[in-house]
Amino acid sequence: MPRLASTDVEKKTAAVTGTIVQYMTERKVDYDYMAKKLGITKETFCKKMKNSGKFTIEQLIMISNILQIPTSVNFFIGAKPQNEDLAYRIAGFIMGAERSMK
Repeated sequence: MPRLASTDVEKKTAAVTGTIVQYMTERKVDYDYMAKKLGITKETFCKKMKNSGKFTIEQLIMISNILQIPTSVNFFIGAKPQNEDLAYRIAGFIMGAERSMK
């Protein structure tokens, strides 16, 4: 089966997930903590992390505040400009992993 090209939405959704994962790792925050802070179950948080397009704007703002993501970080790029390559690599890895699970 031929590999499908990623859409812009898929790339940006993966970049959002990559940004969240990056800052959760840097801040040493786990899924339980994030779920509690967002007022949702861990299971719901896990599902939304698999498709970060399912987070509401309010939840993304809360995530940004909880993880103290600097305002200079663009969720859709995933990092500050000097770290864009890393963010795109993380996004590509996430998208590849999701495809292999299907």
